[in-house]
Amino acid sequence: MPVTLEWGNTEKTLLNVNFEGKWTWDDVYKSLDEIYGLLGSVDHKVNTVFDFTRSASIPMNALTHLRATNRTVHSNQALVILVGLNLFMTKLIDIFVRVYDGFARKSDVLVFSTHEEALAHLSTLNEENA
Repeated sequence: MPVTLEWGNTEKTLLNVNFEGKWTWDDVYKSLDEIYGLLGSVDHKVNTVFDFTRSASIPMNALTHLRATNRTVHSNQALVILVGLNLFMTKLIDIFVRVYDGFARKSDVLVFSTHEEALAHLSTLNEENA
């Protein structure tokens, strides 16, 4: 399966969404339904890491589909963390956040090169909020 989901810790405060190989927007929409269900299964905020390090390129019509995915942000969604984006995908996300400014208000979006960097940042945030 090109998009897989797994809890990143036993507290269920971190959800990992992994993209591998070639994936489609249908795969994304199916995974969003699963993400929504998992976020609804807990009574607290959840940081979600979308890991593209093993992904092929992004499918066509990205801005259209990204806009559609933005409409389904769950109330338990905390940070949205994007990992392993290539230069094209990074620029696309930059454009999307600027054009659809409501996206950044619904959830903070952070971009990291590696999963380890993302986890280190989350650990720092957790220490600051403790």
